[in-house]
Amino acid sequence: MAQNTDLHGVAILTGVGFSISLFIGTLASEGEQFMAQVRLGVLSASIVSGLAQWLMLSLVAQSAEGRAARPHR
Repeated sequence: MAQNTDLHGVAILTGVGFSISLFIGTLASEGEQFMAQVRLGVLSASIVSGLAQWLMLSLVAQSAEGRAARPHR
């Protein structure tokens, strides 16, 4: 079960595709005001993705510690 949550945590981490998002935003925009919105959106999404990744991996680590602390029967 822990392997699935580890995979989800790493998958969330890959959502930080910062440079590709800026590249695509550059291709799609023509005005400087729109580019400022693209940069802000990409930065905001990267921060949210990083926080979600940190939360997911923290929960996985706590779960693994809890399983290791339980006595075996």
